[in-house]
Amino acid sequence: MLTLKVTDSAGNSKTLDIILINVEKAPVITVNKYEVNVFGGVAVALTDSQLLLDDEVIAVWTDENLQGCRVALTLNGNAIGAGAVVNEAGKMKLTVTNRYDKSAVAEIVVTNDAIYGLETLRQAQLKVDQEVNLLNGLTFAE
Repeated sequence: MLTLKVTDSAGNSKTLDIILINVEKAPVITVNKYEVNVFGGVAVALTDSQLLLDDEVIAVWTDENLQGCRVALTLNGNAIGAGAVVNEAGKMKLTVTNRYDKSAVAEIVVTNDAIYGLETLRQAQLKVDQEVNLLNGLTFAE
């Protein structure tokens, strides 16, 4: 709120309270997971304020009026909606647009890997006559 007080040369004054409304504020997206593995396929769910993949909250958004928000979700440029099953790697783009047509965008990297942690094998030091567990650090997708 802004209070404006005007005084003339005779000492007369008038005060007026002005309420400022910022209509140019975009929604805010908070990404909980910037990289998601979709090996075996995951189901997409969209609520009023959340993107879920297989019941895991991936992103949450806020706005002054959530009911007025429109949500668009794409994977590699192709639109996907609630209930779709994602099993392809690429870039997922979440766009939330409020009633003032102000948008926020978040990107999530989507992988489709059956084995996690292969980068640990690159760092392993292999020596002759020394035993090394090559499975150490690897995780297998369900």
